[in-house]
Amino acid sequence: MTFLNELSSLEFWYFIFFVAIIGLCIGSFSNVVILRGLSGESIILPPSKCPNCHNKLNWYDNIPLFSYILLRGKCRYCKEKISIQYPVVEAITSMLFIFAFLHDGFSLTTLFMFLILSMFLILSVTDLKEQVILTPHAYVLAILGILYNYIVQKEFLLPVLGIIVGFLTIEIFARLGLLFFGKRAFGEGDAYIGAAIGAIIGWKLFLSSLIVAVIIQTILILPKFLYELIKSKQFLLLSALFMFGVNAPILMFVPKINFILYSILFITLIISGIVVIMQIFKSAKNVGLHPFPFGPAMLISAFLFIFFKNYLTMFMF
Repeated sequence: MTFLNELSSLEFWYFIFFVAIIGLCIGSFSNVVILRGLSGESIILPPSKCPNCHNKLNWYDNIPLFSYILLRGKCRYCKEKISIQYPVVEAITSMLFIFAFLHDGFSLTTLFMFLILSMFLILSVTDLKEQVILTPHAYVLAILGILYNYIVQKEFLLPVLGIIVGFLTIEIFARLGLLFFGKRAFGEGDAYIGAAIGAIIGWKLFLSSLIVAVIIQTILILPKFLYELIKSKQFLLLSALFMFGVNAPILMFVPKINFILYSILFITLIISGIVVIMQIFKSAKNVGLHPFPFGPAMLISAFLFIFFKNYLTMFMF
């Protein structure tokens, strides 16, 4: 960061532009990893082609973001619409890279963050797109977490414990859902995401990030969910949401409470969150809702704890 402060305005924007271009290119490759991972194809061969007409794409049709704009979102050959996923993933990757660069400057940490954030986005998109977590992607993220902590933070035990706690915590809650509701509270892939996040931020921050992830998940599904609940008169869900809504602000805005009370509120928050998630699964057909995957919420929360940890002390154990 000191280096960035010493740059002139022109030099600063030059480096921002350079990082943005790298982000667009990595975002383009991330799209390949996402789509070919879901289809089971190699990420190397065959060369890029239109998924509709199968024409091989020229290099000038593969320029990240700009080709989409110049082609007006349509294939040059068959005029079929190009998925909006391509420019969105490329643009988000570029913005994440700029953010990481501004946060840590020219450093090894920034290089690791480029890779880690790219995997965050890849895992989020596959989960949102097909509700699928590809375990090789989660393994890569966990390995990056171990290497980051060992090389940069000089920690080895922290990521190992993080993997164990991250995996077991999600798996335990998932199986409690299976025990009480007949269906897992979380998908199997979420346990692998939990392990990978634990490898990056450690077990204590992972447990704290889980609280924030539940809050994020609730925010994401709340508007439509409440509307459909009131229509279908799902009072158990409304009660669970009430309990969640009471406990979350206490944990957020009244951090100076004793450990026993904090633990009780935390457990109540998690249980009410699980009840909400499980009831979504049970009543999805009745209220016209599809379960929103939990993986992206965990990854967003992990992002917040990586970069804004100092502002989230109220959630930390």
